[in-house]
Amino acid sequence: MKKKVDITALLLLIILSIICFISVTSWSLWVDEAITAEMYSVDGFSELISQFQTRLGSEVQMPGWIVFMWGWCKLFGNSEYALRASNWLFIGLFLLYGYRLIAYGKITIKERIIIQIILCISICNPFILYNMNEARCNISIFSFSFITILSLWYFLKTENRKDWYICLISFILGYFFNMLVGFLIFSLLFIIWKKNEWRKISKQGIKSFFIIIVLFIVLTLYYLITIFLADKGGQIERPGIGNIGYSLYEFIGFGGLGPNKNMIRESDDKKVLLLQYIIYMFPLIICYSIIFVSVFRKKKKEWILNVFFISFLLCFVIFYVVACVIQFRFWGRHLIFIYPLWLIFMGYTLYLFSLNRNMLYKIVLVVYIFFIFSSSYRILFNNNYKKENIKDIVQQCKKLRLPGEIIYWSEAEDTSLYYNLNDTLVKNGLPIISTDSGMLVWFKRLKWLQEDKYQDFIHLYLPVTIYENKDFVIYRFKGAGHK
Repeated sequence: MKKKVDITALLLLIILSIICFISVTSWSLWVDEAITAEMYSVDGFSELISQFQTRLGSEVQMPGWIVFMWGWCKLFGNSEYALRASNWLFIGLFLLYGYRLIAYGKITIKERIIIQIILCISICNPFILYNMNEARCNISIFSFSFITILSLWYFLKTENRKDWYICLISFILGYFFNMLVGFLIFSLLFIIWKKNEWRKISKQGIKSFFIIIVLFIVLTLYYLITIFLADKGGQIERPGIGNIGYSLYEFIGFGGLGPNKNMIRESDDKKVLLLQYIIYMFPLIICYSIIFVSVFRKKKKEWILNVFFISFLLCFVIFYVVACVIQFRFWGRHLIFIYPLWLIFMGYTLYLFSLNRNMLYKIVLVVYIFFIFSSSYRILFNNNYKKENIKDIVQQCKKLRLPGEIIYWSEAEDTSLYYNLNDTLVKNGLPIISTDSGMLVWFKRLKWLQEDKYQDFIHLYLPVTIYENKDFVIYRFKGAGHK
């Protein structure tokens, strides 16, 4: 018998797809995007493989993504828009799987509503919409992780073997795309343990599980080699309390309400900066306070709230500890693979709030939706939340440059190469060791990383500012006998 199309679910899928579509732009690539763009823009596949042997940086820990994007660029080119449009494919897989559960899954009406809420707050979300406009692997691992979690939940509910295979395949694909997805295994095991469903797992046969374990071990060994033996990727900075704060800042939806990333990084007094935006963030803070008090004061807690919130915290803490030990970067984008756990928790909570007759709960629900949507709108359309406009700075360099003048480029050279500022008179970064006159393109967000070098430059060369915007300064200086 032919299955009927669920019109409501289909309409929701179309609306969410349109939102995903408009979130992708041709805005200038920022440094991380440019680095990976240069890597997968090589002509031959053998050249691509050689990149993994010579490259330093986290790119070697996302082999699946790099290989996929190399093929994508062969088909669609490597313009800003084409690179970011790859996110449609992965978010589309997530939406289609959600649609399958809503339209054809053996679930209750309550569960259908909850999944629809989860899909809405996942797509109409400032953190996700920001990453939709990133030519990085963030959306791909978000989607693979979400499908892994949803398919595991559905399998434990129905024992549908197809969803068991979907769970295994999406997990290993996510892990192949980025090593960070491997940490999701702690949350998955916790969910199975909490449900006490080991019997259902064992019934699916050992063969599929064994294959996935072998692939997991092989990938893990590769990632360990890239981190420790080859001294590649990850070992960049030791995270602190600020990293936890900013990750949660993005997760709970402040990304389009409060100050942007660079403003927070550059600020000498972050407390004062945040207070300037408190009027926009305060209503959401109140909403979360009421939500958490109402959820966790209940004597009889909902299973799904308890399990998914704890599994989120578990993976968050484990990843933070590991990041501290190996000095791996710890920001919101690195944690996007566990964001589905948070969204499931919030989706279920909002559903419960919608059923509560207490007027306070209704107000909280409306205010929460309004400010999350406002944050998303600002992420999409407010210039303050756009990425650094490297394209503009390259144009300014070409316009302001004197004949034969050296340009010192403080950011990674991949950014200048992508925008064709690539002649022999472009030098990479500080310190300046030449006595020649020249220009320095200073990326403001680097101040917190290279403060000493920057101050030395200012002291020794007494530069003149010839161009400035919110992200960059172009200085002109004369050779000053730098020793």
